[in-house]
Amino acid sequence: FVERGTTGLRTWPASLALAEYVLAHKDTVSGKHVLELGSGAGFLGIILASIQVLHNNRSSSLHLSDVNEEVLSRCRENVALPCNISSRHGNVHYHALDWSNSRDPVLRPSLKELLADTGAELILGADLVFDPDLTPSLVETIDLALQGRAGSVVPAATAIIALTVRSERTYEAFERLAGELRSTAKLMPS
Repeated sequence: FVERGTTGLRTWPASLALAEYVLAHKDTVSGKHVLELGSGAGFLGIILASIQVLHNNRSSSLHLSDVNEEVLSRCRENVALPCNISSRHGNVHYHALDWSNSRDPVLRPSLKELLADTGAELILGADLVFDPDLTPSLVETIDLALQGRAGSVVPAATAIIALTVRSERTYEAFERLAGELRSTAKLMPS
């Protein structure tokens, strides 16, 4: 169920699948600047930070984001728990990020700057496609994150989005919009 925008306090199935993927492909996140959209309670963030710590990648960074401040606070607490290897990561950043800002002409420039400042080479997200009203904003945010900073020497970013198809119509809208990205991204169904 959805209550007061706190769906992020639950770990969703696609997050588990994405965690399995990055654990099987550690080089995907090791030594990279990673941005996670909709980080929720921090399950995937803990996995990502732990991989980066265990591979002793001092140049890596992790940017975790969510729209809800309570959820983002919980994420920060969970990643920093002393029982987690992730707590030893020295370059984790937390961002309040509202996808709808991508479609607001006044707020879009500051969102674009925040996304570019992460220097993300990899954008991750799990179970983000659930509300048809949010889908255009999500895709626009992914597109802005993939564009990075104009004139940057950072190689093109990659986005990996794991999702559960709850509604064929919502998924089809996501697939259509993602196929129209201005960036060089391509949707690759698994």
